[in-house]
Amino acid sequence: EAHFNLTGLLIMCAAETAEATRLVLTQKLLTNLKFPAMEGLYYMAPICTFWMFGLASVLELPRALREDAFSLVAPNSRLFGLAVLLGFAVNIA
Repeated sequence: EAHFNLTGLLIMCAAETAEATRLVLTQKLLTNLKFPAMEGLYYMAPICTFWMFGLASVLELPRALREDAFSLVAPNSRLFGLAVLLGFAVNIA
């Protein structure tokens, strides 16, 4: 059963806005400077990682540690590995 959460909705909207901004800026970077996709990732990935880990460490890490959520990774390592590969493929496509 799903429950509406205003904080979650606002974070989702902010995430979509940030992703759209990132895509537009990446497109401008790739178009104006003629960067190939991998070189664009080389420049964009560090700042995206910084913000993603920063927000996740404040909002998600305490709960994940409290509920021992990281123990799910080892039994499902193939699914997590597939998610990593697909995420990478989406970014270079």
